Amino acid sequence: MRLAFCTDLHHGGTARGFMQQPRYVGGTAWVTAQLARQARAQGWGVLVIGGDLVEEATQEQIEEAAFRLEELAAR
Repeated sequence: MRLAFCTDLHHGGTARGFMQQPRYVGGTAWVTAQLARQARAQGWGVLVIGGDLVEEATQEQIEEAAFRLEELAAR
């Protein structure tokens, strides 16, 4: 079984605040689609997501992140 790991998706992140690298604001849907594409292409059995899933833990960010994860699981 192949395992993949990604970290710090920060759904809902903005361009403000401290950052060590340029932010990809609004890219969660694209990232989710790419993860699904790579999972199929490389035969991942498990995808582990570590670090921060959302930026500020608002209800809206949590619901949107959950939707993206459900969308990923369905692919």
